[in-house]
Amino acid sequence: MVAMTQGDLSVVSWSHVVTAYYTGIRAAIAYSVCCLFLKKVNAFRSAILIGFFTFICDLVTHPTHFGPVWSEAVVTGCGAVTISLLVDNFRSRITESRSKKNETQREGSESN
Repeated sequence: MVAMTQGDLSVVSWSHVVTAYYTGIRAAIAYSVCCLFLKKVNAFRSAILIGFFTFICDLVTHPTHFGPVWSEAVVTGCGAVTISLLVDNFRSRITESRSKKNETQREGSESN
């Protein structure tokens, strides 16, 4: 939605929300179907796939609002890759923190 409004979120309308929703749902469905056929998906491969499907779905869903026909779709795809990598990084840090906490609690209960 940031790319659609060229960074000015004060002009977001219901039409923008619906367009972003359709783009996201289509990309998520395409990504999910693709993951069914892949044996192993790591964080980087997942981010690239999400970016690619977001790019394609954005390109198909609506016309660009700036630059060449593909420019907004590229920006949206890159945003999706960035968000995917940030979420995966955050998730792995939380998981690591919890596992360290559990190890500390086990060591404490074993010594008692």
